[in-house]
Amino acid sequence: MLAWLPRGWGRPWDWVQVEVSSRCNARCLYCPHATLAPDWQGRLMDLDTFRRLLPSLRRARLVHLQGWGEPLLNPDFWSMLRLARGQGCRVGTTTNATLLDAETARRMVAEGLEVVGLSLAGVDQRNDQIRRGTSLTQVLGAMEHLAQAKARAGSELPTVHVAYLALRSRLDDVARLPGLLKDRGVTAVVVSTLDLVTSPELAAEALWPQDQAEFQRVEAMLDAAAQEAAQAGLAWHHQLAHPPGGRPGPCTENVDKAMVVSAAGQVMPCVFHNLSTSRPLAWQEGGMRPWRQERFGDVNQESLEDIWRGRGYRAFRDSLGRGSPPPGCRVCPKLRMVR
Repeated sequence: MLAWLPRGWGRPWDWVQVEVSSRCNARCLYCPHATLAPDWQGRLMDLDTFRRLLPSLRRARLVHLQGWGEPLLNPDFWSMLRLARGQGCRVGTTTNATLLDAETARRMVAEGLEVVGLSLAGVDQRNDQIRRGTSLTQVLGAMEHLAQAKARAGSELPTVHVAYLALRSRLDDVARLPGLLKDRGVTAVVVSTLDLVTSPELAAEALWPQDQAEFQRVEAMLDAAAQEAAQAGLAWHHQLAHPPGGRPGPCTENVDKAMVVSAAGQVMPCVFHNLSTSRPLAWQEGGMRPWRQERFGDVNQESLEDIWRGRGYRAFRDSLGRGSPPPGCRVCPKLRMVR
């Protein structure tokens, strides 16, 4: 999810993604928060749990305050931002923009937030139908609020990124995205696909090419959009899964140098292992099957460093390095991505 970020800043972890909220005020059709309701256990990370992370966050060059929920719902969001910055980290977040008004934008600038991602899944009113409870108008308005706040403060931060979900039925919208975002203060566009399908009705929306011809067609479309984005001054990043049958490649979630901490304090390699439900299910091999989640510790009980160095977590990373992923990762498209 954050694998587009540059590396090599001298800290051993490229990023730690901290889920400050697994609650959300939207009901996006594809999100586990909606598809796994009412069993979904929405929660806000408490400030004491976050404080337990602070000594470890010195080892990360980026702390990204985001999970399956809306980060700005957590009333301690601003305290967490300040505490993480106090460890010398860059701090970012991704939001659905429903709470990002002019005052929130001003505060993001004043508090030193370095990256803010805005989520989209369409370039017209179809976005609002897919991302229920949000609107394209709000996202475009948030871009304007941020541009104005940065101009008033004479700041280049936060940089504004768009996190765009490409669905199979709306793939043509991707070509319209650079034109929509041009001259709106956006620095980068990150195009992802629906790689975790938690409802059978959504399986057809997963952009998983089934043969080389389809892969080449979709890749050509994405490359053309990337070229247009470059002409508009936008950095463009996309990933697309190779057709099935090949040898698994490196995980694009950067599991050797990054991790996720859930709102409850549990540690895992990526957000796909962070389904906050007692009965996680996902589309695998043509049907909905139990989704095995790999989790390695709780920061309320031991340090992030100790969890990272633990035998189970090391064995997990080693298995991916050997090309023999554990069951919880074996069918994941993130092992077949070209970027």
